[in-house]
Amino acid sequence: MIGVKMNIFKLIINFFKSKFEIKPTGRVFEMHGEYWGVQIFFYDFERRLIYGYTDKKILRIGDELRAKMKSGMIARFLITDIEYCEDPPDMFFGTVKDVGFLDDDFYPN
Repeated sequence: MIGVKMNIFKLIINFFKSKFEIKPTGRVFEMHGEYWGVQIFFYDFERRLIYGYTDKKILRIGDELRAKMKSGMIARFLITDIEYCEDPPDMFFGTVKDVGFLDDDFYPN
């Protein structure tokens, strides 16, 4: 009986986990404003907190950010939360999570 309850519990957990999992949008942005109108920076790298400025509210949850690291590799991050400010209207704060490095496909674990 305990095993059946545990299996039902695991099914419920997996159901809700899949509902709240962040799906990548396929859109990619570069950190530090590689192009006009979008500037993205880390204000707390250890906690993966970002801020920046956009000419429009174009960033969404699930967008990918890429940042060149000191090692020369390009790190990939997924936006997990983003909040735009009212004043100034072009500023935002957000949170990202690590996805890996751009060349991970070429260097399997």
